[in-house]
Amino acid sequence: MVLGALSALLEIESDIEVVARARSGDEALDLVRSHRPDVLLTDIEMPTKTGLEVAAIVRQEALPTRVVILTTFARAGYLRRALEAGASGYLLKDSPAERRRSGGRSGTGGRGLERARSIDRSRAASAAAGG
Repeated sequence: MVLGALSALLEIESDIEVVARARSGDEALDLVRSHRPDVLLTDIEMPTKTGLEVAAIVRQEALPTRVVILTTFARAGYLRRALEAGASGYLLKDSPAERRRSGGRSGTGGRGLERARSIDRSRAASAAAGG
């Protein structure tokens, strides 16, 4: 249900194309390897591999895909672990829809792709402080 709703929300945007949907970490990795999308939008909690594990593997394999974590976990520790795993962004599911769409876009070209990060600012200060 959430997967379909999120895909529908993103497909409304003229500059976003959803090329695949995955229900597990292993499936997400297979799809990233075969489709080479600009951005993988993933949850932290998934069957077989977590979003954090997927982000780390994408980085280890030097795949060109940017990983953005979309989650309900508003804990600074998760944000820190996501960034350490190589995620380019970390957004909360209860963020406004426009914030989620722009978070996905931040990983796709435009301004300094290698340095682009989309982070829920309400969590960034706490993570930086070690919270």
